[in-house]
This record gives sequence, C-alpha cells and structure tokens, in this order.
Amino acid sequence: MTVEPPNRPQLPMPLPAPHAKLPEKLVCGYLLLVPLLWVLGLNLPIAFLVIFGTFAFFVRSRFAWSYALPWFLVGTTQIVSVMTNWFASNQPWWMLAKHFLASYVSGWFLLGAALGIGASGLIRPAKLLRTVSWLTLYTAMLAVPTYLLALVLSQDYMYVLTPLGRLMPNSLPSRAYSFGMFFYNWDEIAGVHMPRIALFYPWPTALGFAGVCTVLLMLSDDHRTRRGLVIACGVFMVFASLSRTAVISLIVCLAARWFLNWSWRLQSAAVFTAAAVILGMWLWGEPPQTVLANIEDGIEKSRPGASQARNEVYEASWQGIRKAPLLGHGWPGEAVHDSNSVYGEDQNVLVIGSHSTISGLLYKGGALTFVAFLFAFSRTALGFLLAYRSPHAKNALALLVAVALVCTSEGLESLVFPTLFVFLWLGVGLVQSHISAREVA
Repeated sequence: MTVEPPNRPQLPMPLPAPHAKLPEKLVCGYLLLVPLLWVLGLNLPIAFLVIFGTFAFFVRSRFAWSYALPWFLVGTTQIVSVMTNWFASNQPWWMLAKHFLASYVSGWFLLGAALGIGASGLIRPAKLLRTVSWLTLYTAMLAVPTYLLALVLSQDYMYVLTPLGRLMPNSLPSRAYSFGMFFYNWDEIAGVHMPRIALFYPWPTALGFAGVCTVLLMLSDDHRTRRGLVIACGVFMVFASLSRTAVISLIVCLAARWFLNWSWRLQSAAVFTAAAVILGMWLWGEPPQTVLANIEDGIEKSRPGASQARNEVYEASWQGIRKAPLLGHGWPGEAVHDSNSVYGEDQNVLVIGSHSTISGLLYKGGALTFVAFLFAFSRTALGFLLAYRSPHAKNALALLVAVALVCTSEGLESLVFPTLFVFLWLGVGLVQSHISAREVA
C-alpha cells in the first residue's frame, strides 16, 4: 500500500457503484438540456438544483472542499456586507431573500460548488468535453439562422420573455437575464452597424467569454476532428458576440498557452527580453503607459457610446467605494445610464457596481470581500502552478487568464451561471493536473 507524502494534497477517490455515475449524469445532463431549459425559462432554477444538490450530496473529497471553500468565503463576506447594509436601511425583511439569491451573493457559492464538483473526481474529463462540444455546436447552429434573421428583420433587437419569466415580478433584477431569451441586438463597432449574438447567454459579452473558454478547454481534447470543429465554433462565438474583451482575451490567452509550452530557458529569455524592451521604451522611447493608453483609447473609440457608458459606471462606482471602503454597499447601486431597450422592458443593466469584478466587488462588498476574492483566485491558480509540468495545468492556467481578463470588464459572479462548464472544467483540471504531475514525478 502506497502512503501519500504529507505535503501532497489527498486526491479524490471515485464513489463506489451505483452512485459513481449519478453526479456525472446530473451535471452533464443539465448542460445538454440548456437549450430546452432556456426556452422554458427553467435554466437558472435547474442549475441551482443540480449544482448545489450534487455538491451537497456527493462531494466528500477534502481535496475538492479545499478549493471550494475559498470561493464560499467570498460569498460569505458578501453576505456580511448585505446584512450590515440591510440593518442600516429601511428595506423589508423579504429583501434579504432577494439579495441572497442575486448573483452578487449566490454567484460565488455557485462558482465554489461547480469547482468542487469538478475537483471531486465525480466527472470524467472526456465526458465533460463531449458535453461541452454538443452545447457549443447547439450554440453555433442556432447562431447562424439568428444572424440571418437579424439581417432580414428591421428590429433593433430580439428578446422574448419565457413563460416562467412572465410570472416573475418586474422588479426582479434576474427577470431579464435569467428568464428571457435574448437572441441579438444591433450595435455599432468601428463605425459599422452589426448584429451581436447572445442566445443561451444573458448578453453578447457572456457568449464571447464562453467562446474563448471553449477554445481553451478543447485544447485538452484528444479527439482531433471534434477538437478542430468545436474550436472553430468557439472562435465563431467570440466574433459573433462582437465583444472587444473576448477578442483580446482569445489572442492573449492563446499566446499565453503558447508561451507556457516553451522550455524554462526560452521563457526566461522572453521575460528578460520583454523587460529590456520596456526599460528601453522608458529611457529612450515612448513610455509603456503611453502606448497602453493609446491602445485603450483606440479600443474605446471602436464603440464610443458603450465606452462612455462604462466609464460613467466606473466613476460612480469609485465614488461609492470611497464612502464605504471596508464593507461596501451590499448590493448594486442605481442606474447611471439608460439601457433598457436591449431587453425591451424596464431592466437597466448599467448600474453602479457593475461591469467590473474589481470595482464591482469593492463597491458591493468592500475591501473585505475583495481580499477574499484575491485569496480564492490565488488558491485556485496555485493548485495549477503546483502541477505546472502537466499539460492539463498549462491549459487551465491559460483558461484562468481568460477569467482574469473578463474580470476587468464584467462581474465574474454574473458570468458563473451562464458558463458553469468553465468552472466545472477548472475543477476537473485540478484533479487531472495533480495526477499527471505525480505520474511525471
């Protein structure tokens, strides 16, 4: 009998039959049914039942819990902020339930549970890859007629409230996101008026993020034909979303994955060369911060209206952060820009504390929640760095770069529900990375 060294984490063991396949069937079955659940408006409640139920009843691995708990801590500190601000306000008691179910609280618990399920060893990597492949193909197949429909119709957008969504009160923030079918909306980018696709995702940027993650996730697939087809669909999702963040993330993350595949000697040489170039720019050329500012200015000018609206949100968020730096304001603030037309109803998306994980967390949860977030993210990244020699770890690190980049322009907690497969795969990657690293060692 082999005894694990004390400095190595105890890897999860599969559950004995007949329970071994049930968690996998529940999770992968849910992902396969996303298109149908999206039409019915049942996507969010079923996701909650499947993910939280699977985690509560089947995850027993200390390895999995060690990665899930830091993300639960983020949600817990956000609850502390909510409770503190609720006591100081005149809101009725039932508003607590609304706050707890909102993504700025539940999203962090959903992330931790999904990561824990993946890290528990209950889902086979090949099975999850096949499931994500089918979900991606569904998206791409529906995106083509949706794009053609947008060109034919004269509507600026297409949004349909689901049957269950019609039963929800108008005041519920998730009514538009989670209980409606957002097909497309027309937008202007680089002076060209084009449709932006959303489909199974609440808004186009979420579709773009899912596309980037799909490309990086499928790098681990051993089935070459399927890998090539699904990666092509993922790239199509990125450009169909017209998300600037997604396009930049795709380029940066693929470059990061390429870099991670180099030898230590080449990586060190590249880092020293980059440092020398930056130093040379500082001493004799244009400062790097000026170059970055020019690039950012060019990106913002590609969609000036959207960039101005975001900047208004950021400015208002930082003003609010200064007023409550430690515990934040508990929940998002008021709307700073009118953006109701996208969903065709009274649901504003440009509110204070949105469109950034950094400023959003500091506004809603304060420094306490933000520090918890940094700890959780670092804990997850460290799990892959400790198994750096594994190809699974390198692919997952590139995926974490995509997560980090999207945090600059979106609230990560709001992306967890529509992209659950990303965090399930990160958990699966943790197990596979440590297994591969031990085999190499």
